[in-house]
Order: sequence, then structure tokens, then C-alpha cells
Amino acid sequence: MTTANSIDLHSHTTASDGALSPTELVQKAHDIGITVLGITDHDTVEGLDEARLEARKHGIRIVPGVEFGIEVSGTEVHMLGYLFDDKDPVLLEKLSELQNGRLNRGRKMVDKLRALGINITWAQVAEIAGDGSIGRPHVAQALIEGGYASSIDEAFKKYISRGRPAFVERTHLTLEECIDLVHQAGGAAVLAHPTFVKDVEYLLPRLVKAGLDGIETYYGRYTEETIASIAKLAEKHNLVTTGGSDFHGLDALSHADLGSVNVPLKCLEELERRARTISSTL
Repeated sequence: MTTANSIDLHSHTTASDGALSPTELVQKAHDIGITVLGITDHDTVEGLDEARLEARKHGIRIVPGVEFGIEVSGTEVHMLGYLFDDKDPVLLEKLSELQNGRLNRGRKMVDKLRALGINITWAQVAEIAGDGSIGRPHVAQALIEGGYASSIDEAFKKYISRGRPAFVERTHLTLEECIDLVHQAGGAAVLAHPTFVKDVEYLLPRLVKAGLDGIETYYGRYTEETIASIAKLAEKHNLVTTGGSDFHGLDALSHADLGSVNVPLKCLEELERRARTISSTL
């Protein structure tokens, strides 16, 4: 067994753009000693029930999560929802709308690529995605299989990242819609990987005013200096701290190995307290 930290609150499965099924992800978590696993697939909670079934065999706690992409002042920002009721009908309806937006986005990307003379098809992308939520990594994989890129990273940089010829904007919730959606389902809203956000210190007051609960402080390969800087922001704005690897199982998308980020127990405890406070007001 390899050594891992016991808490990882940010991971992805094949329900969105991860490489491992929910069952496989939980098995990997067990193998490396994780006892608390947050599953935060993009715009979907469809992997949670399968993960819970496997987790019960290993004594692992699954923390329900979801990752949203939102637009704030022209900048894409990712928001994590945690500890909500994942059967909440309002939440599920909105996630269904976002999933449909992802499908339309994927089709438009394929159309743009074909207009560039790149011979991939929507059927190929759908087959790669399987039962999961179609996303850009699946389009990237089709580009690799067609010989148009040598890696997911290259596919993104050449064709489907923002500013590249086949990029298509996706359906976004507004900041307020996202946080309200998480709160009304009894969960806490957390700003994901804040170093990816342009002018994060400038944006934070607006996020906090909208009801932001936390900020991802322990992440990927953050240095101790970066962690300390984000922790100061958390204290300044009365935000809980969270953390995780953002594991996808795909080299170009995984910012660290599962369980490799040291997430203190206090993160989970603070997150739980904040979610309980929100739930008590419903």
C-alpha cells in the first residue's frame, strides 16, 4: 500500500471527465488509505450512488460534491458544492440543464473541428465518453485517436482551449445562481483552485457578498507559501478552508495524485459546521 493522506475532497470520475469509474476511484482510494473522499464531478452527481455502494465495503465516507463553471466579470471561475442533498429536485433539474448545455457545446466543437478539416465525428466522442458527461477531454481523446494531437494537453492547447479555433463557450450559471442552488439544497459553496482565478483578491468580496462559504486552500502542488497566502484570505473573509487533489486520472487534467495533498481534518469539520448552519435556515 502506498502512503496517502486520509482526506481528499476534490476528485472526478467517469460520470464527468475522470478516467476511473466511481467504483474504481473508491477502490483506488481504499488502496492508498483514504478514509474520506469528496467526489466533485462537473455538473453531475450521477456517480455518487455507485461510489457509496463501493465505499460501504471499505469503510470510506463519501462526501457529496459537484463542480460548477461560472462566469464572473468575464472570467471563468469554478465553484465546488459540498454536503448538499444530492436528491434535491431543484438541484437535479438545474444539473440536467447544464448537462444538455455540455452536449450542445460538444457538438459545436466537433462541428468547428470538422470545418477545420479535422475528420472526427460526434459518434466517436460519444463513444469515448460512454455513460459519462461529455466534456472537452473526450473531444481531446478523439483528436488523439485521429492523429491530430499527441496528448490531451496538446489537443487543448492547439484546438479547444479558450482562444483556440474550436473553443466553444459553455452554459454557465451566474455567481448568485450557483451559490443559491447549493445553499437551497443544504450545501456549502467553495471557490475551487483560487490561483487559477484572475484577480482573485479583487473578486473575493463579490463572491463573499453572494454567500461564498469557503476557499480551496490545500490543492494540487501548492507550495507552503501559496497555502499560507490563501489561508490569510480565508481568515480575512471568514471562509472555511478545504482541499483536495483534483484527481482525474488523466495526466493533463490531474493536478496531483489522489490522496497526495495534505488536507487537515479541520477542513472537513469546518465544512460540516458551515453546511449544518445553512441547512438549519432552510
